[in-house]
Amino acid sequence: MKKFLSMILLGILILGIGATFLTKPVFAEPDDEDPGAYVRVQLSPSVSGISVGISMLSAGSVKVEDGSWFWGWGSSASTTTDGSGLAQFRVWRLLGFTADISITVNGAPSENIYGMSLNVVLWAPTHTFTWYYLTVSSAHNAPTPASGWFYAGTAITASVTSPADQSGGIRYGCTGWTGTGSVPSSGTGTSVAFTINSASSITWNWIAQYYITFAQSGVGSDFSGTVMTIDGTDYDGDGASFWFDDTSSHTFAFNCPLVVTPDVKRYCWVSTAGLSTLQTDTITVATSGSVTGNYKTQYYLTVKTNPEGLCPAPTPPSGWFDECSYVTLSAPTIAHNQWHNYTFRWWKIDGQMVPECATMTLHMDGPKTAVVCYCEVFVDPPGDVNLDGEVTMRDIAIIVSHYGAKKDQPNYNFLSDVNHDGQIDLMDLVTTAKLLKI
Repeated sequence: MKKFLSMILLGILILGIGATFLTKPVFAEPDDEDPGAYVRVQLSPSVSGISVGISMLSAGSVKVEDGSWFWGWGSSASTTTDGSGLAQFRVWRLLGFTADISITVNGAPSENIYGMSLNVVLWAPTHTFTWYYLTVSSAHNAPTPASGWFYAGTAITASVTSPADQSGGIRYGCTGWTGTGSVPSSGTGTSVAFTINSASSITWNWIAQYYITFAQSGVGSDFSGTVMTIDGTDYDGDGASFWFDDTSSHTFAFNCPLVVTPDVKRYCWVSTAGLSTLQTDTITVATSGSVTGNYKTQYYLTVKTNPEGLCPAPTPPSGWFDECSYVTLSAPTIAHNQWHNYTFRWWKIDGQMVPECATMTLHMDGPKTAVVCYCEVFVDPPGDVNLDGEVTMRDIAIIVSHYGAKKDQPNYNFLSDVNHDGQIDLMDLVTTAKLLKI
């Protein structure tokens, strides 16, 4: 009977113990011999008052380590770091010798710790997890990531978008970064990858960039060649625009002349407006703006005689004249070549006769051809220099006014060269004097 009662009591005891384990709540206060561990979260640099939280990912409980073993357990716990940048917790699990936890620092993405070892009997191991602060500085854009705490060993790719903060004719371009700690000391790109294992910083560097437009006015679509050269590259009449770094220097040149058709039409540079007033210049960028080359249209005026090659020649000689300008044409009334003498008849402008007008005004609204037409003159009698039909002292006076001139000299007058020897001298006076009308 006693043996039976003993067996009943033993069964009740076993059932009670089993029920205790089976019904013991996950967050129940553990006994000293239950598997557990201390968890330390250390910040670098040491900053107090930073929020730190731990959540259980496996069955078990966690509480802020406050020296008491008997209360405050739950599925998660949070506190703030002390003056040494430390937050301490105690973790307990009913069954098993490892635990899975999740740690969050100051709202940053959580770090999951799997398989953290627990004590076997009485001894509670201490696990320290370090978070490092990454300081991110940038005058422009919104860098990724922003400043924050990162778990030791976290792989980070820091980056910015460049250019940034464009407003009107100014924007900012990233020239690279400078770093400390786990960040490479410097670089020229817009991204850098590193693994954080110490308190670190990254500063993104920027330079102002200005929008500069190179353009022209006055050049028509009939010219398709190079109008301007910028930093050694040729551009047509459409010009070009660039974002240039602050204080950078750039060269430009406006070409001239721009010939559409030889001896017909061309464009000529007149002035430059905007960031320079020169045809060729080097500018140092300090603001946004434009550089515009202004051109005018010129047409070619062809001037010749019929017969060709007579002297003295009409004025002006053939050449380029501004569009819509007025040109005064003047033809000598008497001209000659090596063999004959000629007198003015009329002008022909683009084939149209303009009679009895040795001097005229021509409107250059396009390319023009002006031909002064002459007819041959026969001097009879010889010595009749003024062609009035008789030889008088008036003819002698004309010869004297050209005395000493030789052919092709400005003062040479072929009618005064009575003996046609190419110079006006005493022989011409003597010959004329013999023919004087008494």
